[in-house]
Amino acid sequence: SIFLPRKFSRITLEVTNIKVERVQDISEADAICEGIPNGAYTVNPQISYSHLWDTINGKKYPWESNPWVWVVAFKVER
Repeated sequence: SIFLPRKFSRITLEVTNIKVERVQDISEADAICEGIPNGAYTVNPQISYSHLWDTINGKKYPWESNPWVWVVAFKVER
């Protein structure tokens, strides 16, 4: 809001929940919400998400290390 007044923004996100969990604790629904298209996985969304995770974060924080992550839930206000 320092640089763009709310009335000029196209989208506003309201944070509804924040928690910490291990990356391997992701649910099927959360994996799909993270960008795994429904039906685009061979076994289940978590396995597809683990491959996506390693593609993005694998050099520093591989899936096997099961790092702690912040889980931020939000709702979209227009």
